[in-house]
Amino acid sequence: MKDSLITLTDPRSPAAEAFRTLRTNLIFSSLDRPLTTLLVTSAAPDEGKSVTLANLAVTMAQGGRTRTRRSRWPPDGSHTSHRGTRPPGRRERGSSMQAA
Repeated sequence: MKDSLITLTDPRSPAAEAFRTLRTNLIFSSLDRPLTTLLVTSAAPDEGKSVTLANLAVTMAQGGRTRTRRSRWPPDGSHTSHRGTRPPGRRERGSSMQAA
């Protein structure tokens, strides 16, 4: 995954700038009520959720916001064996980030 962290390997690239823009937009969109959780999800596995979240986490850390957590539901990654047993409040499988 380290090779995919464009925010570290090529911080002046347009892609890295896009992550900084996303960070800024998230911060400014939550001025009245601080952002505590961000859910990153997609329709299928292997679409880049983890890499996207990791790059966003790098830019958040560079901006002074460092508390992140990656979670997956269900824990083993299969969605069929745990159907109907999601814990309260969890509706989507994906990654989440908690801002400090």
